Amino acid sequence: MEWYSDVLNFKGHGKSMTGLVYQHLPMGAVPLGYNEILSLPSIKVEEEYINDYVGYKIHPNQEINISSFSLDELNILQRVANFFRTKNTDEVVAYMHSEAAYIKTRPNELIPYSLTEEVRPLDD
Repeated sequence: MEWYSDVLNFKGHGKSMTGLVYQHLPMGAVPLGYNEILSLPSIKVEEEYINDYVGYKIHPNQEINISSFSLDELNILQRVANFFRTKNTDEVVAYMHSEAAYIKTRPNELIPYSLTEEVRPLDD
């Protein structure tokens, strides 16, 4: 879901929110260097097993100051959260797997931001 926030922001503003680069992996678009992200001291990580894969729920260790985000960024985050709120892991993975950016890249390949023009809108 992080990928959606980044690509929607890139599509509208020419830059991602996080600056992360994403890779085509079996569960979808995953940030390059995600293992390093998981060891950041500012987050709590919960492991969960999804089919044959280990997934992670990431939570901040402290309150997030939303004034650090622009109104457009907050709107994007809200759209992404609302769209995926009722979807289970398999539905999220299937949705990502049907994105042109995922289809047009090979396993382990980086997913270029140039494919953001083809991202589907997140409509409920």
